[in-house]
Amino acid sequence: MCKAFFNYFCSEMSTELERIFNSLRDACHASPLLYGIPVGFCIVGMTNLLLPGASLLTTSMGWALIFAAVALPSLLCSWCTRTAAWILWGASVVMTMGVIVNCHYYVHIWGCGDAARPILMNLDHWSAWNNALYNLGVDHAVQSDWPAEGYGRFIGLIMGGTAVDIAIPLLFNCFCVLATIALTAAIAAHCAAGRADRSKTALWAIVLMALMVDLIASGAGLLKDAPVSLATALTAWAALRMRLKSNVLLPLAAVAAAIFITFYVRPNYLTVLIVIVPAMCSRSTRNIGLAAIVVAACVILLAYAHIERAAATVQEHFSAELITGLDDSDFEPQHAAYYEIFSFYFSAPLWKRLLLLPIAMGVQFLIPLPWNWAGNLAFGPFVAIAYFGFCRYFTGLLVAFYLFTTLRRKQITLALRLCLVGLLFYAGAAYIYGGTVSRYGIPLLCLLVPCAAELWAHRREHPALRAWLIIGGCGVATALIACYILSA
Repeated sequence: MCKAFFNYFCSEMSTELERIFNSLRDACHASPLLYGIPVGFCIVGMTNLLLPGASLLTTSMGWALIFAAVALPSLLCSWCTRTAAWILWGASVVMTMGVIVNCHYYVHIWGCGDAARPILMNLDHWSAWNNALYNLGVDHAVQSDWPAEGYGRFIGLIMGGTAVDIAIPLLFNCFCVLATIALTAAIAAHCAAGRADRSKTALWAIVLMALMVDLIASGAGLLKDAPVSLATALTAWAALRMRLKSNVLLPLAAVAAAIFITFYVRPNYLTVLIVIVPAMCSRSTRNIGLAAIVVAACVILLAYAHIERAAATVQEHFSAELITGLDDSDFEPQHAAYYEIFSFYFSAPLWKRLLLLPIAMGVQFLIPLPWNWAGNLAFGPFVAIAYFGFCRYFTGLLVAFYLFTTLRRKQITLALRLCLVGLLFYAGAAYIYGGTVSRYGIPLLCLLVPCAAELWAHRREHPALRAWLIIGGCGVATALIACYILSA
């Protein structure tokens, strides 16, 4: 009997390995991998030669590994088409070129030519980099308790296994953003599982995410938004996979990775993970048990990190510095018009801030404003593309229409659940910071885009959508004109 079982096991394993091998062979022969990688090498290499600063070998090999690590598993999925893989290729090339542009300034223009000793003008970048070097034991490093202590330790772990080079954590952020785009497509495909053309929904999810310029810009900067975006997408994807009657080891591993990243990088985002998993939970006993395990782990880590005390400290620092610094020359001038009107916001009582919440969310949705593209070049020149977020406006209009139609029909879909979770925390960020920090909404894009992609993929079923987009577009244009007049 044991021999028969052993033979059966070997037969099944050989069949499964043969299937995986054939799938990998077909994926490797797909045009994005077969032709995209040589073309990408040429583009990345030429950009590096024109803009010295980052190592040619680091950026070229790093780009190839990033693209292959994301595109290859994606091509093995039924929702991924070659068009989707080509879009992933384009996004990876653009972000890598952004890394090269930023490194050209960090190392060659502002620095001394050494990629291990870049000059970083932004406080977040400087804090993260110095904390990473401090944890690696570098002599000239300066420990910084705020604002990027945990993120600095995290990128220190990455460089500890590779080398001290500013391009390495930037390329890791590229990987995080590219993986987030692919995972958002997988989430959209799962939410549209009842439809025959779910690959169409996944394709539009990739298109919308790849056109989110603030997300793309975060992939070439030393900011924590990229890894937090990956952690959020991993959690949402794993929560959806847990609903299936399949092996739970992969979803649990994804959640564990998400918790690890979030705990290191931005512990207060563990609250997002706590809400996502139960929100997507089915009524099965197994699913409820898995959700309870994940929630318990997040709650324990939240308590360990003393997140309430840390959040209060950050809030106090943020409020005091910005409100008292309105006339300071170091204060960002693009926020002057906002604080002339809402300088009382951070000292206002709870009820007044709740009344102003729609305005705060509107401000957070509109900014960064296109004409302020030169306002934060200390992050690196590539950040300028983040100011032209017209795809964000378009996606926001789609999300609003989707919410109206599904809630009116009382259709509680998976995409709607994700969307409501995303909006909840989007409103939370607007409430805490008055809508002045738009990049805190970047990690929530993977929760909001699937419903927009599903709506746009089946736009012919909604004849009123065109009229709504025209009216909403005129409203956004009017709001932008008003902001321009106020800031002039």
